[in-house]
Amino acid sequence: MSDSHPRRYRWLRYGLAIVGAIAFAVTSFALPVQARNCYDREAHTICLERVQRSAKYHWRYRVQATVDGQPQPLTRYDCRDRTRTPLKGAHKGQPQKFTSADIGDQLCTLVNR
Repeated sequence: MSDSHPRRYRWLRYGLAIVGAIAFAVTSFALPVQARNCYDREAHTICLERVQRSAKYHWRYRVQATVDGQPQPLTRYDCRDRTRTPLKGAHKGQPQKFTSADIGDQLCTLVNR
């Protein structure tokens, strides 16, 4: 009877070690989170799909956005000068001031927190 007692504790220790290793493995790896920044403005749903900050000019952002589910051309937003410059499309390279109703206003508010 005294012989089976240590075996029982040995299996209990192995079991706890395995459960602990599994719990550690599950909680130590963080999964990437993709959060879309969507908001409603003037009866439109605007989502910032991809925002990439310039390495050289930290106040500039390249943004891929959708308005009501329709993809918009890639645009560069300058939060210092408050301008947007389409990087594709008919108005490519022509900077335009953005207003409070523009995507740029929401973008600059989000990144300057």
